[in-house]
Amino acid sequence: MQYLTAQQALADVPYFAKQFSRPSFSNINLTPSGTPWIFVGGSYPGMRAAFMRELYPETIFASWSASAPVEARVDMGVYFEQVYRGLQHYGWGNCTKNIQGAVKYIDGEMAKGGAQNAAIKNFMFGPGGADNSNEGVADTMSYIFYSFQSYGVEGSLGSLRSFCDWVSSDGEGNTAPAEGWEATKGIQWLAERWATWPEWTDVVNNYTPTNCAGHNGTATADTKCQLDLAFPDPGSVSWTWQYCTTWGFFQSSNFGPNRIGSRYNTLKHQQDICYRQFPTGLASGLLPAVPETHKINRLTGGWRGRPTRTMLNGGEFDPWRTLSILSNEDFAPKNVVVSQDIPECDAKGDKNKIFGYLLPDAEHCFDMRKTFPGSAAPRALFKAALTKWLPCFNPTA
Repeated sequence: MQYLTAQQALADVPYFAKQFSRPSFSNINLTPSGTPWIFVGGSYPGMRAAFMRELYPETIFASWSASAPVEARVDMGVYFEQVYRGLQHYGWGNCTKNIQGAVKYIDGEMAKGGAQNAAIKNFMFGPGGADNSNEGVADTMSYIFYSFQSYGVEGSLGSLRSFCDWVSSDGEGNTAPAEGWEATKGIQWLAERWATWPEWTDVVNNYTPTNCAGHNGTATADTKCQLDLAFPDPGSVSWTWQYCTTWGFFQSSNFGPNRIGSRYNTLKHQQDICYRQFPTGLASGLLPAVPETHKINRLTGGWRGRPTRTMLNGGEFDPWRTLSILSNEDFAPKNVVVSQDIPECDAKGDKNKIFGYLLPDAEHCFDMRKTFPGSAAPRALFKAALTKWLPCFNPTA
């Protein structure tokens, strides 16, 4: 794992590019000295697209960087603040009120300890639920938001539309008013409604290496309701290593008036996940006590970096926009304007002007989805940019 670093991953690209050839085109120099290389990526690959232009401009001629949280930051509770804003914007205000009411009740029962703590956990997850930590339960309460960045309120398993339709309906044909059900039905009713959502147990078991029976479920030989286990799949292990060592991105609850997650989903809990995942990491000297965000931001420039010949796009309600160059958070750089004016080939980066698109009513990497109507304009813009920039390429070999 010591070699799984952002620096190593970025350095792989020029090494690969300098060796690149194809037998079918043996008479053409396909390395960056003879052919312009274009880096296109969204999310983490979008970060790499921007960083390659910053650190290896002789390798990558131009980039399309989509939904790229280039600013490493330990505290990313603002992730869920952006989900809250999106739900409000899309007309699901009553759902957010119902979520907050249910969370209030579940947290309150867990805080009581003893029999009440055990009862609410068994009620939510079925047999064995009581054997889990409050923090493990808090993690599952965030799962209902996991599909938002990719689908908004849509999606398949565990979509927010499905959840909101369920919790905002009383099962008798009535829909929750704007202020939600709390005043008329109470927060216990909301928690019970959550636990009986038909997709709830499948969502929990999908995102956690476990097999809970669910509310009113019956334990079988395969039942194993453990919410505090380390991630077993290689993709999760490798990404956890990267954010625990370098990026931070700790998605604790958005503490404050708009909180939609559990009070037990704290920054400390997010850091403890790193220690749980890599129990010998600290002793080995390879896992830092906290992510070393300052080092990577110093190398790349973070959200103050201004890669040239790069289109930078983002979605209005993408949770990852909050740490991108297009961020409008209170703690982000101010007075940054997003423009569709294509820079000249040799233009230097402008700290106050970004070339790219902020897509309205969009989430993560929606500019790369042909199914999203608003994606046509960014694609056309990048094509126009390449048409302007490519004649500037000068082969050196």
